[in-house]
Amino acid sequence: MQPQRLASLISLTPSREVPIPAAHAEPLERLLARFMPGCVTLLLRASHPGAAAWLGLHHIERHLSATLMEPARTEVWPLLADTWAIALHTPEGADWELSATSIHVLCHTLAQHLDMTWRTEAGMRPPAIALPAPDTLSPEDAASSQEPLAFSVVPVSLFQIGEALQGNIAELNALLEIILYKRLSTLFQPIVNLRTGQTLGYEALVRGPRGATLRRPGQMFAAASKAEMVAWFDIACMDQCFAQAARMGIQRGKPKLLFVNIDAGGLAYLHLHDRSLSMRAREYGINPTSVVIEITERQTLSDFPRLLQFVAHLREEGFRIAVDDAGAGYSSLSTIAQLRPDFVKIDHTLIRGMDSIGSHRALLEALTQYARHIGTALLAEGMETREEVATLIDLGVPYGQGYYLGKPAEDFQGVPREVREFIQQRAGQRARTEAGRTRSMGAMARPHPACAPDLPLAEAARRFARDASLSSVVVVDNGCALGLLMRDRLQNALDMASAAQMASIMPAQPIVQWMHTDALFVDAATPIEDAARQAIARPDISLQSDIIVVRDNNEYVGVVPTRLLFEAVTALQDGRNRHVNPLTGLADYVALEQELQERLTAQQPCAIVRADITRLEAFVRRFGVAAGDEMLRATGDMILRLSQQYDGASGFVAHPGMDDFVLLTAPAHMRALCRALIAGFDAQITRFFPEECVRAGRFPLEEGGRVRSVPICRLRVVAQSSEGRRWSRPRQALDAIEEALRSLRHGSGDM
Repeated sequence: MQPQRLASLISLTPSREVPIPAAHAEPLERLLARFMPGCVTLLLRASHPGAAAWLGLHHIERHLSATLMEPARTEVWPLLADTWAIALHTPEGADWELSATSIHVLCHTLAQHLDMTWRTEAGMRPPAIALPAPDTLSPEDAASSQEPLAFSVVPVSLFQIGEALQGNIAELNALLEIILYKRLSTLFQPIVNLRTGQTLGYEALVRGPRGATLRRPGQMFAAASKAEMVAWFDIACMDQCFAQAARMGIQRGKPKLLFVNIDAGGLAYLHLHDRSLSMRAREYGINPTSVVIEITERQTLSDFPRLLQFVAHLREEGFRIAVDDAGAGYSSLSTIAQLRPDFVKIDHTLIRGMDSIGSHRALLEALTQYARHIGTALLAEGMETREEVATLIDLGVPYGQGYYLGKPAEDFQGVPREVREFIQQRAGQRARTEAGRTRSMGAMARPHPACAPDLPLAEAARRFARDASLSSVVVVDNGCALGLLMRDRLQNALDMASAAQMASIMPAQPIVQWMHTDALFVDAATPIEDAARQAIARPDISLQSDIIVVRDNNEYVGVVPTRLLFEAVTALQDGRNRHVNPLTGLADYVALEQELQERLTAQQPCAIVRADITRLEAFVRRFGVAAGDEMLRATGDMILRLSQQYDGASGFVAHPGMDDFVLLTAPAHMRALCRALIAGFDAQITRFFPEECVRAGRFPLEEGGRVRSVPICRLRVVAQSSEGRRWSRPRQALDAIEEALRSLRHGSGDM
């Protein structure tokens, strides 16, 4: 490229916000001209004002000649007030090239030699730093002194650059301008807890200047990659992210996590810079423990053991680690297991449409289980629809990021209220399922494409052709569901023609003449187990079918795919098996807490009834374990029957401990139910004690060779109503009922 043309690229840039000052144009032009085969360029920077004033050509050339491991022709010239450029040329006719190892050692040792000489001449005590051997290049070398060096040397082009760069000189010029003059900007996208709807943290997304040749991150990285400047570019991005996050108050109040990206290949060169990442973060008042280093692999990574070494060093500095794009590049499952990251980010290509793609859901479910086993957390990227968020919550993915949750912004934006409430409601449904509590079809229903009865069949066919994941279209008239047009009815036509050709091959008929009127319609209040039984009883319903969910008078609510329905029922049964008392089949303590939390959150008035069998332990010692089990089962059956009699489906019974049962009932039923429980237990007491014991009200028990008389078992009942009390957590309510029971035991209270 001609010097005149290069100068025009630097100075004649009217569309850019801040042109390069004329005083720096010639040094920068000279730097760009050294991007050629057989030449490696370095940037030497002084971070201390005194060091910058001291640094001169003679100092650099003297120490450069002393540290070069291989013969090379050198050029040195000032680039900025505190920055110098160094060009290393392979001797003409040489049959070797400067190696990456020699460049690596040169950068490290040159910075140390300059630092030691400057400190000595300035009368300062030099830091104790051991110079590394070529085979000991590790991040620990950089940590041998707590005091940072006053100089840093960074390779701008680490390896020899081909002729292709000469054709991209304008692009490289734009990148250098962005980095040197700090013209990067940052946007923040929220990362959301999919159990609470609260913001966990923000990912910092770097952008170039508006109107510049390089604006998008991919464009800037491509330019940095061509020039082998990835490590330098990553540090510039990191500085911008820390600075902007600090200005926005990332550490104010309850600190949020800050996710920042760095290329895996550039990790090896972080310690060549003047300050470590932890120092850079702390300079902006950011604690490294609140920073998540998100490792990406934009290029092929050949030295994975070294990556493990550098990641371990980042952890020692306090940073958390995330791995991007699970399933691609180095992000295989075995590699993730070795890295043990705090977060694994699932690529958006796996998230897109997975609410309707069974294979994607199955893979995500397996990844979720895998992440739990190795102690990491999944973070799903690219969530753009309500349905995708719902499916991820149902699968147990703990964190998410995407436009539906929040778009990138210049400041810290929270999660919209309606989105947060939806997440909390859906997560509550999942918790109910895990605790073995049923769900209704209305809670599972999702919005689905609907159309009017007079829609031309060709238009419906075009919709199917444009969306391969669309399995059906619901026919709706004035809000009422009439039927369903399944994809398979038009499959032959879809296989033969494109969307644009549908009008020429489809009959000129409205969709109402082709829909299935015998589709399965289910009321929104129907429990999912009942809906599954209905689907099984229909031979025409397959796993690919959609079930229409309606309210009164066929008001259309949405659809539930049959496959998802069966998956939900299976999960429900698994939850029930996990959270039931194995003896009585009643809910356990986990299910009790979940049910109580839901009622308290909904501010639903309720009463808690606690029923304990007295002297059960003595009964078991006298009559045996089998008799004790039979008493517990019979008591559980009696309590469940009375709960259903008084409260119907809204009642709840749990058997959380050995001899105690807990009921949730309406406050209006509390006293009557307590009396009925006592009477019901007394009515069945003759099943467990001999007649003479019942008449005497006592039974004999031999202990230590002596026989003592023990009162027969009774049901001790206490109750508390939520009315007039400020319970917000299950533990508060259960503690109140426990205190009432203690008072009754000591004779200072009653029911």
